[in-house]
Amino acid sequence: MNMKKHSFRKICLCVFLFAFLCSISLNIYHYRRRLVSFFAVFSMPLNASGSIFDEENAWYCAPFLLIAYAGGGINGLSYLNSEEAIRSSIEAGAKVIEIDVSLTADGVPVLSHDFMPDHEIMFEQRPTLAEFLSNPLPGNQTPLTFDAFIEKFGGWEGNFLIDTKMHDELAVAYWLEEHCPAEVRNRFIFQIGSKRLLEELSRKKIFSFLHYNGKTIERLEQMLPLLRKYNVHTVSISDDAITGKDSLENLCGAGLHVYVFTVNHRRRMDYVLKAGASGVFTDRLLVE
Repeated sequence: MNMKKHSFRKICLCVFLFAFLCSISLNIYHYRRRLVSFFAVFSMPLNASGSIFDEENAWYCAPFLLIAYAGGGINGLSYLNSEEAIRSSIEAGAKVIEIDVSLTADGVPVLSHDFMPDHEIMFEQRPTLAEFLSNPLPGNQTPLTFDAFIEKFGGWEGNFLIDTKMHDELAVAYWLEEHCPAEVRNRFIFQIGSKRLLEELSRKKIFSFLHYNGKTIERLEQMLPLLRKYNVHTVSISDDAITGKDSLENLCGAGLHVYVFTVNHRRRMDYVLKAGASGVFTDRLLVE
């Protein structure tokens, strides 16, 4: 009888120990999954606004990208930033359109490249909003305020790369933060060209994407530590800086996506592609 009791206790003890170990293993499994999920989330890349995004599907991961420059060329004209030019670029299949933004004398953001469409000087100094709107662009095309631009194109699913002119970067950025809906602003790529702006706008986290215009290879290479620090993935460079097939080797090797401006001919596009560029700014989306 004592032997049976002893055996029964041993069986109960074994069952208890087995259940206890299973419980510990299950808890460790769930804890491990949570721990892995925690570190997986915090190891994902952050964009300029500090939010997590899928880097593999970011705008700059498209194959060789043609960025419509200043709204895109139309009817042989360029630098227009007009309603017609932007609409034409969208119809031509653009995925990213660069627009230039300047402030009028009375502080209203409008789409304009230094108030010099198609390199034609329209105003000797900053115009007022009324002056800007009362002067048709070359080709009798329609000038846009930023409010009108949002109203007409805010629902487009592509991305707009915003280049501010006449040292208006911070003023335009803060205006966009205050007046532009977040769901639209999150599709903006805000171009900057100085260390001060990079630090300021990275800290403010107004935009999902910052894009650095380095112009020269040497300048970009000097900025590499800061670009890494603030998680800036894309830069632009002048076509004049591409002097050989290995010109972009260091920048591309550092993980940057390099876009070259302004390239309008197929042969040159092929050349900068072989040099490692991820795309070009162009006036001609439909290149022959």
